[in-house]
Amino acid sequence: MRNNKRWIAVTALAGITAAALITAVVVKNNLNKGPEGAIEIVQEGTDMGIKQVQVLKDKSGAVTGYTVNVESKGFGETPMELAISFNAEKDTITGIEVVSHSETDGFGAKMTQPEFLDQFKGVKLPIYIPGVSLTSASSKVNDVAPMTTSSTLKDGTYEVIADEASNGWTSKLSMTVAGGAITEVVWDCVDADGNLKSVQAKNGEYVMTEDGPNWAEQAESLAQYVIENQGLTGLTIDEAGKTDVVASVSISIGDFVAQVEECLKLASGTQVETTLKDGTYEKVAAEASNGWTSSVKLTVADGKITDVIWDCVDADGNLKSVQSQNGEYVMTETGATWYEQAQALAQYVIENQGTTGLTLDESGKTDVVATVSISINEFVDQVEDCLRQAAGAETVALNDGTYEIVADEASNGWLSKLSLTVAGGKITDVVWDCEDENGNLKSIQSQNGEYVMTEDGATWYEQAQALAQYVIANQGTTGLTLDESGKTDVVATVSISINEFVDQVEEAIRQAAGVKEEVKLNDGTYEIVADEAHNGWLSKLSLTVAGGKVTDVVWDCEDESGNLKSIQSQNGEYVMTETGATWFEQAQALAKYVIEHQGTTGLTLDENGKTDVVATVSIDITEFVNQVEEALRQAAGEAKPEEPEKEEEPEVVDGTKVDGISGATITTKAILVAINNAHDYLVNYVSE
Repeated sequence: MRNNKRWIAVTALAGITAAALITAVVVKNNLNKGPEGAIEIVQEGTDMGIKQVQVLKDKSGAVTGYTVNVESKGFGETPMELAISFNAEKDTITGIEVVSHSETDGFGAKMTQPEFLDQFKGVKLPIYIPGVSLTSASSKVNDVAPMTTSSTLKDGTYEVIADEASNGWTSKLSMTVAGGAITEVVWDCVDADGNLKSVQAKNGEYVMTEDGPNWAEQAESLAQYVIENQGLTGLTIDEAGKTDVVASVSISIGDFVAQVEECLKLASGTQVETTLKDGTYEKVAAEASNGWTSSVKLTVADGKITDVIWDCVDADGNLKSVQSQNGEYVMTETGATWYEQAQALAQYVIENQGTTGLTLDESGKTDVVATVSISINEFVDQVEDCLRQAAGAETVALNDGTYEIVADEASNGWLSKLSLTVAGGKITDVVWDCEDENGNLKSIQSQNGEYVMTEDGATWYEQAQALAQYVIANQGTTGLTLDESGKTDVVATVSISINEFVDQVEEAIRQAAGVKEEVKLNDGTYEIVADEAHNGWLSKLSLTVAGGKVTDVVWDCEDESGNLKSIQSQNGEYVMTETGATWFEQAQALAKYVIEHQGTTGLTLDENGKTDVVATVSIDITEFVNQVEEALRQAAGEAKPEEPEKEEEPEVVDGTKVDGISGATITTKAILVAINNAHDYLVNYVSE
């Protein structure tokens, strides 16, 4: 935002009728004071884009109005120029003319249509456009009101890259969903040297035809179509992969369509087919909810889910499934019992081989399975966790070392202790023992006959050894299922309760993996602004948390004139190197890393503030990391989040509401900026 100007989100405007254009004094930019009646253009260090001012007078010399020619940067490569007319009082717009522009056909170019321009005639201050603020005239189309979608889309950014190049170019597409609606689509192609087709199309290195929109403009038109239609509905293509639905598009769009469809599948939660390893996988809730601890046991045979058991146990060991069948746990006199609903859900997962399509409302309920009326959040989460285990997704890198876990308190007079050793990234040794208040070890006493559980069968020490061997062989506790008494039938010789053993092994593995204690993040958007500029750029970061998870990260830098590094790096004004990713692309890659890892864990920096963790990133990211971590601290409640600076909303009591350009928010914002600057200049510097 331009800090040295006196304007608000949507400012007051003024104009004049063509009938009053009897005489005019033309004042050009940077004109020194000369003939009587000439007015010097005053910029005061801020580029307001004023090109010329006409002071309109009648035959008697009385001022009848003004026309201001002003430039503003929209989406096109070159700024648009508008001629905005105001009345003598500078409080009414009497007309707007588009002098020149390079906006996209079918989108921003709609600004020239009479039905758009005519709505400004005769409007009084202030004017505003619903859903459009002036935070930045070059912002992405994230201010578009959410549109209805044919399916529930999960917020996030989804990226698809082609498996192989076509004609030397590898297609890649990124789609952003916010508030359940598609808000941004970016399509591009990269060659073997890392050159982007969009950039080459803009600078003239990649030319399809001498006339007509270039490749980048056509890609943007397609992206706008998807945003406006919230998908590909109506975007038909012929056998050559071309379409006549979007007027300005002449290129083959087969890759584009396929990648949009893939992103939509990802956003709708459609699972990518994975190979499941045979076995039985169990997930037990970390804590009880309403007095019940939920657990899911999922069995895979021949790569398919063959059995799912969901149940809940109370503090006394009672199972909800049993109590609901014998009438002790009753939800309603009519309708399916809890057990029957759990069975129906299990059947759904088996039939669909996962939770795909099992949509939930805000209370965790679903109308997908007819008989189910209970909240199933825990069920869905636990099934998905079991599937991750079965797909081998739980494998983590372990740091070498010995990790020791000691119970907080003794149980039945014995304090449980476990030591787990990692060497070469693998678990190589596990030692479990229990100690009484006199320092006696259960392992020793069970071997010398002082601690005897049964006359036959394995001793406690032998069972502890067998469990340790299982963990080493399986590199964890995966598949080591427990019953309600904490016993397992997975290891043949083991008959003891092993709850503490499992908990301590899993805690040791978390420590070995460098996993920090999970911190609860509070929903909201946290904005961090650097205290001062660095090399002329002020770093700003916005981090959004929804449902306790980081869902969006936006990093940008702004110079003293309000220019954004993201925009300048895309349009070629800010270039770091002729090859490699632009600053904007690197910022996007870093944001994606934080969302995927839910923080900066693993994003190591060298002494220059650079990282080799994210392949495409070569810039100094010290400020980025610091600002992400500060935002996470605020989200965790360690520091009160500062309220983002909000632009003042316009007084709309006497104002006029006008419509923006459908699907072209960037252009709409640029027009508001132009009107704002023209009026600001008249009010502050023109005193004829």
